[in-house]
Amino acid sequence: MLKFTTFENKVVIDPSVLLVEEFTNIIKHYKSKTDASNHMLLYVFFCCDLTEQNMFRDIDHRLKESQALSRAYPGNKKKEFNKKEKELVEAAMDAYNFFNETALERATLSYDQKIDEIRTLLDDTKPEVHPIIDEDGNIDKYVSNDKIIANLSKQLGDLAVYKLKALETAKKIENTGRVRGGKGSSLIERGGFRKDKK
Repeated sequence: MLKFTTFENKVVIDPSVLLVEEFTNIIKHYKSKTDASNHMLLYVFFCCDLTEQNMFRDIDHRLKESQALSRAYPGNKKKEFNKKEKELVEAAMDAYNFFNETALERATLSYDQKIDEIRTLLDDTKPEVHPIIDEDGNIDKYVSNDKIIANLSKQLGDLAVYKLKALETAKKIENTGRVRGGKGSSLIERGGFRKDKK
């Protein structure tokens, strides 16, 4: 796992950051402009980090990038990235996700995106009742879109349950093999020193 350390709205440039070419490319691109590279690294953190340290981790995925841009570049100094910056930031985001996301976290992100999309559909679908008129001009019956609303609500509920189950599973996996003191499992516990290990 590779995590950025943030302090006072800045990314602390520690050795783990310098070990990854995609991050050092950002630092080299801005040369002596430490603030400029830090803004971009902070943007990567806001968009990608899934820990509680990131206030943007649960934001609607459709708003995340614009919100991250406005917070990483205070005072709306930055409206968008130029072509080179876009290449740098996309490569850095790919690297951050590669080193940090587990399969369960990727599943959680997918659930979040679908929940946001269905929630928006549900918000935009207002209850409607329409009369069905027969050949004589009389109201034969009424139809409504209640089934559509009920279906969207059910999908939303199902996705929320699946997401919670995935998070519970992730927590159980994370706590498996924990040793006293809340530290992670050792190499011995994980079978790192087994003789039959190939």
